[in-house]
Amino acid sequence: MMFGIIFMMQNLAISQSFSINGSTQKILNTDCYKLTSAVNWQNGSVWFSDKLDLNKPFDLEFTLNFGNNDGGADGIVFVIQTVGTGALGQGGGSLGFEGFSPALGIEFDDYQNTSMNDPAFDHIALVKNGSILHPTGSSIYKPVSALTNNGNIEDGNDHLVRIKWNPNGFQLEVFFDCVSRLYISDLDISKSILNNTSDVWWGFTASTGGLNNNQTVCIENSVFRKRTFQTCVNSGITLTTGKSSNNTYTWVPSTFLSNANIKTPLCTPNKDITYIVTFKDKCNKDIKDTIAIKTLLAPSTALPKDTILCLSDSILVKPSLKNSFSAWQWSNSSKSINQYIKSQGWFWFEVLNNCGKSRDSMFIKQVNKPSLFLGNDTAICINDTLRINVVTNGNLATFKWSDNFPRLNRKTTLGGLYIASIQNVCGITSNSILLNILKKPFVNLGSDTVLCPGETVDIRPILGGTYNQTLWNDLSPLLNRTIDSSQKLWFTVQGKCGSLTDTIQINYSNPKPLFLANDTSICNKDTLFVNINSLDFNNLIWKDGYQGYSRSITKAGNYKVDALSDKCKVGDDFSVAIDYSPYFNGINDTIGCINMPLVYQIDTRNIKILWDDGETSFTKNYLNSPGKHWVEVSAKCGQKTDSFHVSVIECVCNFWIPTAITPGNGDMLNDLLEIKYDCKYQSFHLEIFNRWGEKLWETNNPKEYWDGTSKGTPLSLGAYFWIAFYVGPKNGIMANYIQKGTLTIVK
Repeated sequence: MMFGIIFMMQNLAISQSFSINGSTQKILNTDCYKLTSAVNWQNGSVWFSDKLDLNKPFDLEFTLNFGNNDGGADGIVFVIQTVGTGALGQGGGSLGFEGFSPALGIEFDDYQNTSMNDPAFDHIALVKNGSILHPTGSSIYKPVSALTNNGNIEDGNDHLVRIKWNPNGFQLEVFFDCVSRLYISDLDISKSILNNTSDVWWGFTASTGGLNNNQTVCIENSVFRKRTFQTCVNSGITLTTGKSSNNTYTWVPSTFLSNANIKTPLCTPNKDITYIVTFKDKCNKDIKDTIAIKTLLAPSTALPKDTILCLSDSILVKPSLKNSFSAWQWSNSSKSINQYIKSQGWFWFEVLNNCGKSRDSMFIKQVNKPSLFLGNDTAICINDTLRINVVTNGNLATFKWSDNFPRLNRKTTLGGLYIASIQNVCGITSNSILLNILKKPFVNLGSDTVLCPGETVDIRPILGGTYNQTLWNDLSPLLNRTIDSSQKLWFTVQGKCGSLTDTIQINYSNPKPLFLANDTSICNKDTLFVNINSLDFNNLIWKDGYQGYSRSITKAGNYKVDALSDKCKVGDDFSVAIDYSPYFNGINDTIGCINMPLVYQIDTRNIKILWDDGETSFTKNYLNSPGKHWVEVSAKCGQKTDSFHVSVIECVCNFWIPTAITPGNGDMLNDLLEIKYDCKYQSFHLEIFNRWGEKLWETNNPKEYWDGTSKGTPLSLGAYFWIAFYVGPKNGIMANYIQKGTLTIVK
């Protein structure tokens, strides 16, 4: 029984182990697991201890043997689940899968359970959550035949199965005997089935019921081979890869290899290197495996030079390290590579790996360290003097000020940080004192000011120097004040180095209002004069840039000026419109009908109208009023008069009927009787007779044509008579009309 299993993309540990449950037995001296024997009502599972990560792709190959009894049962399921390695489902027709939830199963079923809606052929299906019932909500992919010819898989042979997973697009594909039988995409197994779990257990389940078979899965140990090896520089290490179906291998590059065409070449590298080995799988397809070699040098270490350590102090000793190591040791059994040492003596440190070891030592001597105190940080007023008295129990011969002041104690009037140090064989001790110079208090309330009506002023004292107390003359608890009336205020600040008071006078102003003019209009050739009293107002600013207290205005617009009155800003504005002589084009001479009014409309606005009969409306009606008339248009800036003549005539409705037509002569001219009219008629009726008074044709529609026929028969040449009755306008009212005439048909 041959078997091969290969993982690509996911690097499983070489120490892969398994857990078997129920009827499963490991077949001795093989990599095979018999899930069920040829015994009724068995149920088994095998799970592998290293999980799969569904966030990474995998390509898994294995072989399954379903026994040699074509009438046996029931089949094997490849399962991804989150229950654990002790999981065991229910037996019988459920193939050991029932009871797993959440879980994904790839079902290899060799028995038709009609209660499960199985097809008649041995099949593969994709199911979930412990159910293999087809079809249900737990059925993801409908059953397909395991073999392309719907053949029997209980033939005693090993069948090669390959499962490919790609999380990019959530693609799952199943091959059976090197043929793709099932493919699905957009199947997010983690999210849609496993409750967002991506690290999952994997393995196989199988069962028998009232019928049975030997059902086996085999796992070749080399499937869990390492992809990364580590060896000492220039030391040999044997590499290995997957099993080739034709025992042919190609390693690229061949550098450092004893033989680049065998499965397990000896590698003797002097640097890191990565190999690609190509071989044929059981489907005669090229497989490329990546093997990485990491080289290792013997470690080396060095401790700091021998040193002096002051009593009660400690020193952090950090060994310098070169190259990787697998173990290390301190002489004092410290559990940290870097350690604080606060005792005297010899200390050694050692590192080692598979390629060698290195040790170094150092001596630490303890001595007393000098002390130094310059005093606490302090402050003095400007121009005062501070004496710094140094307190030390060390060797004063090496005392030093940072600014190289020549004496031990010193006096100063300058602020700043004063630093000194003292040194002995133990080391250097430094100390400092910070001297702040306190300035006298300072306050500024600002300049005296004037308040205009409705204004307030915010007084925000500007403070400086060093102070610890402030006081307003009116005992206000606020630092910043808002003032709206005339008054005098003063403010005092006090501190360690003195006090200072400042005052401010606030006066309230009553400015005069500024009035230029009311909004007005002037004729287009008139001038408006505006004057401003220069004794009451100053600093004039016209909005349009004009300068001066008097100005002549001849243009329309808004005129605005700002000024100061008693130090307060005042202003006014007014608008000027320009009036023109009225625009009037006059009225043309007009002809109208009797009893029909003539309406005249004058659209010019903001004017006065006077008609010759004394009316003053913008609209005028003339009814039966022939003769000369006039109208006068007047406005603020002028007037115009126009005269016009009105004629009144009789207005009637006319219909014109031709006196002859020439139908059928072939010239296509005057073949039809066509009626013309010049009014909006109300009704119309036309009748045509022969000389004996026989009616030949009639119509109520003047737009209808007559072709000189009667009942479809052309009439003979000669004269015919017509009479027309119609109702139409006559001098503005509807009237009855009768017209008669003769019509001749000619060629």
